[in-house]
Amino acid sequence: MLSIKTLTLLATTLLSLTSGAALPDAAANPIDPDVAAAAASACTTAKFNELMFTDSLKTFQSARAAKNPSECDWSSDECSNSPDNPDGFLSKPSCERDDFGYQNTERN
Repeated sequence: MLSIKTLTLLATTLLSLTSGAALPDAAANPIDPDVAAAAASACTTAKFNELMFTDSLKTFQSARAAKNPSECDWSSDECSNSPDNPDGFLSKPSCERDDFGYQNTERN
């Protein structure tokens, strides 16, 4: 048999769970759009590493075209003194990723 103290604790816990009082109210605490935009545009170390070492070159090129995240330095000289297509190999996208890494290493 459960003690009165245990039954009271159990009833109080169940009541608080079913009343929704413990759940956050999304309408009362909406996400600030300015905060969300700033987080999305930040050139964080995690995003830098993802773009440099995890994402495919195609995904990187899409992010570069969109300049996303916008706070990253997307400038590139496209391997200035190298041929664009040595032996038929399209090196420009690789050079742009290399430049991205170089331009953003110090900030990350």
